[in-house]
Amino acid sequence: MLKNVNNILINEDDIKTLKRYNIDINKCHNIREVQLLIERIIDNTDLLDEEIDLLDNTSSNLQEIHYYKDTNK
Repeated sequence: MLKNVNNILINEDDIKTLKRYNIDINKCHNIREVQLLIERIIDNTDLLDEEIDLLDNTSSNLQEIHYYKDTNK
């Protein structure tokens, strides 16, 4: 189920993933800010491949939700 957090639509699993890596979506103004924080975690933290995949998946999910919500078709 999607939640609206600080005007960003996100599912509960992705919220849990962000919390796991101390990314506070409430401080972000848009999905790009969230994605930048995710990229910084990936680039600056020693993560397992599975953790990188999880964060990449969260970033992709955000982008997909944004695309379907905000893109004129």
